[in-house]
Amino acid sequence: MSHTMRMEQLSRAYVKAVAATAGVATTSPSVDDDSIDLGLSARGVRRPRVEMQLKATAASAGGPEIPFRLERKNYDDLRITDLIVPRILVVVMMPTRASEWLEQSEDVLLMHCIGYWMSLRGQPGDGRATTTVHVPKKQVFTTDALSAMLRRIAERGLP
Repeated sequence: MSHTMRMEQLSRAYVKAVAATAGVATTSPSVDDDSIDLGLSARGVRRPRVEMQLKATAASAGGPEIPFRLERKNYDDLRITDLIVPRILVVVMMPTRASEWLEQSEDVLLMHCIGYWMSLRGQPGDGRATTTVHVPKKQVFTTDALSAMLRRIAERGLP
């Protein structure tokens, strides 16, 4: 498996671990033609759901934001406003070397990665082949953040 594919799989594992801890189900579309890698859904009266485009990077970023280049199709698919199920982008940062991604012992499994999320809903189109988005580091993709996001969606709000 290529290094990029391995990064993608670790980022999936990260999101699935966060979702499982929050008690949220994950689904994977059988075809990724709509820039959706994973869907997340919670129990409850309204059954809130969110879909995500998942990206992985080994680039380090100082400052309050992570600049990340998205292909035009992904950017355009994520900025659509007239959707029943909201969409977000999750960028998972990890060390460059795969040997540094995990630590394990009999007592613990540590993943050395962190995910950040943002909604691109309603962002302007720019017609370029790639668009750099700036993912706020304050929006860490955690169990609490996911639970709060799904509560907002259940109340007919946005992520």
